[in-house]
Amino acid sequence: MKKISILFLALVASTASLFAAVERVQIDALYYLLDHSLKTATVTYSTANVTGIQQHNYASFTDNTTLSVPEEVYYDDKPYTVTAIGDSAFLNVKMFACYLPSSVTSIGRFAFYGSTVAFVDPYGDEGVSGLTSIGEKAFQGCERLNMFFLPSSLKTIGDLAFNACRALIDVEIPDNVSSIGWGAFGYCSAIKNLTLGKSVNSIGKEAFKGLTALENIYCRNTVPATLGADCFLNVNKSNVVVYVPAGTVAAYKAAAGWSDFTRIYEAVAKVGDLYYYLYADGTAEVIEDQDPNHSYSDPYPDITELVIPATVSYDDNTYMVTKIGNGAFESCQNLTTVTLPATLEKIGEDAFHYSSITSIEIPNTVRTIGMSAFSMCTNLASANLPTALTTINYGLFSGCSKLTSINIPEHVKTIGGAAFTMCGLTSIDLPANLVQIGSGAFGYCDKLTSVTCRALVPPAAEGAFAGVETENIPLYVHAFYVNDYKAAAEWEKFTNVLPIPETQGVENVQNDKVQSTKVLRNGQLFIEKNGKTFNAQGAEMR
Repeated sequence: MKKISILFLALVASTASLFAAVERVQIDALYYLLDHSLKTATVTYSTANVTGIQQHNYASFTDNTTLSVPEEVYYDDKPYTVTAIGDSAFLNVKMFACYLPSSVTSIGRFAFYGSTVAFVDPYGDEGVSGLTSIGEKAFQGCERLNMFFLPSSLKTIGDLAFNACRALIDVEIPDNVSSIGWGAFGYCSAIKNLTLGKSVNSIGKEAFKGLTALENIYCRNTVPATLGADCFLNVNKSNVVVYVPAGTVAAYKAAAGWSDFTRIYEAVAKVGDLYYYLYADGTAEVIEDQDPNHSYSDPYPDITELVIPATVSYDDNTYMVTKIGNGAFESCQNLTTVTLPATLEKIGEDAFHYSSITSIEIPNTVRTIGMSAFSMCTNLASANLPTALTTINYGLFSGCSKLTSINIPEHVKTIGGAAFTMCGLTSIDLPANLVQIGSGAFGYCDKLTSVTCRALVPPAAEGAFAGVETENIPLYVHAFYVNDYKAAAEWEKFTNVLPIPETQGVENVQNDKVQSTKVLRNGQLFIEKNGKTFNAQGAEMR
């Protein structure tokens, strides 16, 4: 009996400890479940209990609310990384738009069910996302939702995830998704273009039922996906064009479900020396070498000087080149020079990884550059980043040992992990909008002689300068924030913190003797001084 009592007490203690490790708190406008052991936070609903799908959370939100979920929150002076949008978190909430940080890996069941949200961006301003799963009915019935960027990191789309999102126009399923849940996009009656990634091999029943506006399906998989019952029920299959990889038309025409579509064509074409994926909207994407006589380890072997055209013509149609696909020129060891067109909007993951390019001029029309796009380009000595870029993705220039300088555009908010690790950078100038630097972003950049950071609040930067002798490198920051950087995690490793020489902007606010006050409003930093308000860049708010 004594042993049982001891065991029972131990179990109670263990259970109490488990529950104590998770706490529900309010921070600014949102509620979170904090995991004190993992130092993570999950966004949750605003009421203590959700009694059903009619529950309305966050009553203070309106149809005009634009919500930016932070990447990190502080509670009792401790940081917590926001990793999830919890079950029913924004169920039936009125909201116009929601921006999710790249730290969010999952969106739970019923998370936005029935809400009025029209726009959700899980990229964090077009940058890379860590989102891997979207739960059952996560966005079901969001009838105003007209835009949702499914990130390349996504692996799972749950049952009924986007069912009855009647304003959703185009959907592109990423390459990492292997299966699509039943009814996932059913009754999304405005969808015109549907792209299925390379790994999609199973599509649930009624997944695309009722897509009455569907015009084009782009299938990237060389093996036709298995279709569940009534997958494309109430779709006019005689009007829809299905574009498939080269050499797979016969396979699709013979596959169950796909054989019901009468217009199945190859989407890949070779124009000049390059292969392209041609889209019905008149755009083209440069893709990897499709020549079966060329080795995987030596693609496009005859190209040394690459000039990507602004447009290509095929079968009497002209297409605008807007994308360079994932891995398009990966391992092109003979490729040394590249010229990109002003029509380009996106460069995919690993696009030039391990190639021999020596320089790259990226046009300012490019908004997104994928992970490791230029990693291990050991001959790359010159590169620029486009002004529209807001996120520098993971491993972008890692291992580019000859790269001695780089411009960080002023709108960049996030620099991903290992972005510049083992580069030859001699100095870094970080912009005022920067809020986070990933682990190892500047790791082992052993040629660094100075770092300038113009952000007023020290960006989160744990492990960003691993392997760098920061005690020997001066760090320049705005004069008023020298002490903030000296006390901030990671930045305190710089023992020589100095004011930025010939300071401008916000320093003009700070040069008199009146104390400034830092104020956070809706997640944005403002400076109040002498009865005036200034933004983080020093401009007076009138």
